[in-house]
Amino acid sequence: MFGIGWSEFLIIAVIALLVLGPEKLPELARQLGKWTRELRAMASQLRQEFQQDFDVAAPPAATRTPLDSLIRPEDLKEPDEDFGAVVRKEPPPNAS
Repeated sequence: MFGIGWSEFLIIAVIALLVLGPEKLPELARQLGKWTRELRAMASQLRQEFQQDFDVAAPPAATRTPLDSLIRPEDLKEPDEDFGAVVRKEPPPNAS
């Protein structure tokens, strides 16, 4: 939970008890629980909406093409040009 261990949580609880006092702490805990429930409900609703949108937008499995069928063997051959020279902006070698 947010990267907070039990020892850190205990320290925060003791400080809250000292600062707020025993009268206000239960009300604050109820309010924090309510906010947490509302936040989780909103996150769940957003997750469901994204899931519905992506399920509708995704093409059916029968129309999907495996990546291997898109790569042609002739596309994998070595390039004819010296691309290192192009990147370094060297002049091309003289063809004479």
